[in-house]
Amino acid sequence: MPERLPFFLLLGFTSLWCIGFYAAPIITSEAIASVLYALYHPVCHQLPEHSFQIHGGALAVCARCTALYTSFLIGIIGCTFLHTWNFSFTSHRYYIILLAVPMVVDVAASWITGYSSTIASRVVSGGLFGFGAALLLVPMFIEAIHQLTAPHSRYSPFHKHGGSV
Repeated sequence: MPERLPFFLLLGFTSLWCIGFYAAPIITSEAIASVLYALYHPVCHQLPEHSFQIHGGALAVCARCTALYTSFLIGIIGCTFLHTWNFSFTSHRYYIILLAVPMVVDVAASWITGYSSTIASRVVSGGLFGFGAALLLVPMFIEAIHQLTAPHSRYSPFHKHGGSV
């Protein structure tokens, strides 16, 4: 497997995911738009008052999810510029927890107090988490794919019982 293929596959799938929720309110075909909204419904509440509006319609995900997914995409691209390919999960896993804290606090405060957080707080908390998740998960994903597809890996799918032939 070419070395950069897993990166470009992840970048492509994440880009398609983001294009889908941005395109949903713009699509003129009611049937295709309905499919897009239905596709994103299991991962987001899709409340119009919590969502960005484009072309007179709400995006297929709320503002927090929009920020999370979009910043994850930006983080994937950022991985190439920040040289985080050797990012160690064991030594940096607490960063992702720290970046999740604002989102957890924002959601918990809304549940506990009944106060609805602002679009700005949703965007900031979702964006921090999404970007941090990309910087942590992208290198792990790429390394996992390389280990699984390495010809002499004990995890290789090309060897029936693992190990070398």
